[in-house]
Amino acid sequence: MDGTLLEAIGWLGSAVLVVSLLQTNLHRLRWINPVGCVVLIGYNGVVGVWPMVGLNIVLATINVWYLVRSHHERHDERAYEVLQVDGDDTYLALLTDPWVISGPGGRVGGRRG
Repeated sequence: MDGTLLEAIGWLGSAVLVVSLLQTNLHRLRWINPVGCVVLIGYNGVVGVWPMVGLNIVLATINVWYLVRSHHERHDERAYEVLQVDGDDTYLALLTDPWVISGPGGRVGGRRG
C-alpha cells in the first residue's frame, strides 16, 4: 500500500475519533467512536503499532458493549428512575441552562452575561 494513502487512512481514523469526542450526545459518541477505532486498528496493524491496536480494540469493545446494553435497557423501567420536580426547581434550572459555567474557584453556577 502506498505510504501516503496509508498515512491518510491513519489521519482519517484519528479525525473520526476526535469528532466522536466532540459529540454532546453520548449515544452518538458511542456510534462514531468505534468507526474511528476500526480504522485505526487496521492502520496500526499494518504499521505494526500493537499497543495502539490493543487500545483501539478495547475502546471499540467498550463502546459496542454500552450500545448493546443501552439497546436492551431502553424499555426497562428498572434502568431509569424518573424524578418528579417542580417547574421552578433550582436544580432543574441548573441542569437545563446551557449557559451555566464554572465560576471563580470552580464554583458551579456562575453565569455568563
